[in-house]
Amino acid sequence: MLEFDGNSSAIRTVTSHYGQVTTGGNISPWLARVPSDNTKAYCQFCHKHLSAEISSIKRHRESRQHVSLEERRKATAEAQSSAYEDAASRREDDAMAFSVAYATVLFIMFLAEHNLPFSLCDGMIDLHKKMYPDSRIAAEMVLHRKRGAAITSRMGDLVKEKLICKLKQNKFSLIIDETTDCSLTKTCAILARYFDQQKIAAKQNARYG
Repeated sequence: MLEFDGNSSAIRTVTSHYGQVTTGGNISPWLARVPSDNTKAYCQFCHKHLSAEISSIKRHRESRQHVSLEERRKATAEAQSSAYEDAASRREDDAMAFSVAYATVLFIMFLAEHNLPFSLCDGMIDLHKKMYPDSRIAAEMVLHRKRGAAITSRMGDLVKEKLICKLKQNKFSLIIDETTDCSLTKTCAILARYFDQQKIAAKQNARYG
């Protein structure tokens, strides 16, 4: 018969004549001890009490009901593992998509801040991919001249809407200056200065037209 020690995952084979103890196989997680009776075992898959004899346990392990339940448990565990891996992969993809979008916005803001043409988008993005071949963010960035102009226009609309909301809630002052560049293009710069109560700081926003 089988005698269980403190760990339910380990069993010891006991000879009835000499009491010699040898280490048996590991049959967990489906086999558990019965604390009140050392001659009994319990199958956690089938929820059934068994005789603690090796032959009885082997017969039960090979029975149709136990094999079916064991395969079902394995399939469930594999499905859960696959679902966890898919979720982790989606989280990683979402984080990468956010990083690529953030890098794209930073690049567009740099062009706008330094008054650089959007025709640089294609060449600069390709240059970044060559300069940083081990960067996945650089490899996944796609930005062309028209897309860069469209994103800049949308970002300008969002900033303008946010500024209008701020100016409606706070007192402000305007500074207006007109200028003409060497190509005779006239530009009107409007600077709004107001106090941001949320950030407790004076803010300045410029708009050119």
